[in-house]
Amino acid sequence: MANPCVVLTTHPELAGAKALAKTLLQEKLIACATLNNGAESLYLWDGEIQEDREVQLIFKTDLDKFSALEARLKELHPYDVPELLAIAVTTGSADYLQWIQDCVGG
Repeated sequence: MANPCVVLTTHPELAGAKALAKTLLQEKLIACATLNNGAESLYLWDGEIQEDREVQLIFKTDLDKFSALEARLKELHPYDVPELLAIAVTTGSADYLQWIQDCVGG
């Protein structure tokens, strides 16, 4: 198996989150996107506490795709500094991990 990972990001609205996920799927940068609508985010921005409803996206991909995924996300995302965190997968179902690899190529 290559280097499977989970990548986290958020988007301000559901339609945009779906469009982003579909583009990344079509470009084979991710194998899957899970969208959790209605997330509440509290964060510091410009020294102030902000509070927003967002859509959390969880991408399943390969670390070898991270640089391309990051570049594309920065092009498509409406935020100045979008969340983009990659978490390495150390173990998982062999069949599922192979499916990720088959989808994105690694």
